Amino acid sequence: DGRVFEETKSIKILFPESQNFPGVVRESKMIKNITANKIETIVLGNNTDTTLHILTVANVNNTSINVTTFTENITPIILTPVKFVNIEVSPELNANLRYAIINISYTSDEVRGLDENSLRLYKWNGTNWNMLTCPTFGCVDTTNNYVYANVTGFSLFGVFGSPLVPRVT
Repeated sequence: DGRVFEETKSIKILFPESQNFPGVVRESKMIKNITANKIETIVLGNNTDTTLHILTVANVNNTSINVTTFTENITPIILTPVKFVNIEVSPELNANLRYAIINISYTSDEVRGLDENSLRLYKWNGTNWNMLTCPTFGCVDTTNNYVYANVTGFSLFGVFGSPLVPRVT
């Protein structure tokens, strides 16, 4: 189809201790061409467990996508965090984005002790976490172990769930 993807690079980054950020994994991908009005699937690799399905309103050339995953909560929330993914794209891609569907995979170990059906994707608005509601914008596929959401912009996203409630017999 004419698309050329550069190899995904993965590096471990430690933020300065003064910012209280845990270690993170960052992946970057340079995309040569995204065709307008055609859904492009971009797999960002096993290190971030993130796949994007992007639809743009215009052709976008030589753009970059950066994804950073966090293993610890860096913001306040009551639910139990599973993982965090920060997605940054080039200004050209951002300006021409119609929508993107984000898939974030998880393992059984990551959700141990959580009600898997309660998992949802949340978007950080700078102050609060906003749940991307199902079925319109965000859901969970418990068979294939991923959460997904339809978004019109990129940000810091978090996968959260509720603890299992013990059954009373």
